[in-house]
Amino acid sequence: MIDTLKDTLSKVNEWVKFAEAKNAANIAFCSTAIFSLMRMVSGEDCLNGFLLYYSIGVIVCFSLSLIISLFSFVPKLEAPWLHIGSRDEKDNVLYFGHACKYSAASYLDKLYSGEPHKSKNHDLEIAYSNQIVVNSKVAFIKFKQFDLALWFTITAILSPIGTLIVAAMRSSK
Repeated sequence: MIDTLKDTLSKVNEWVKFAEAKNAANIAFCSTAIFSLMRMVSGEDCLNGFLLYYSIGVIVCFSLSLIISLFSFVPKLEAPWLHIGSRDEKDNVLYFGHACKYSAASYLDKLYSGEPHKSKNHDLEIAYSNQIVVNSKVAFIKFKQFDLALWFTITAILSPIGTLIVAAMRSSK
């Protein structure tokens, strides 16, 4: 069982790293976009009123996305705005999104499929289970923050396309 727990912990840690890499990529993208838009808005060629306000709106979306991704690097085990969900019989204990719903003891119990167990390494198993559950919560929160940040990034990217489509439709009439 110890090998299974070690392997699971290793995989959960990889998910945490992946979530952090995604948030870091979003930070880099949004920072570049904000910098570029700020240079465009503050340039010598003054934009007309509509484009200026529109650009500011896009900058705000990128900024919100950037801030959310930055906050994902603040370590936290609880997110009051996020509902992790409740346990289910069909939960996959190897998936961090399900493992984060359990306590160390209930996770270990689920791993043993509810059968009675008390190995000589029980304390070590509990320690590994606790670390799996804690790191699963961290990964889950980081992925949810990335999801939210991504919505703001997508909104900022797609809004100019939508505006161009509307402008093209209006000019064709």
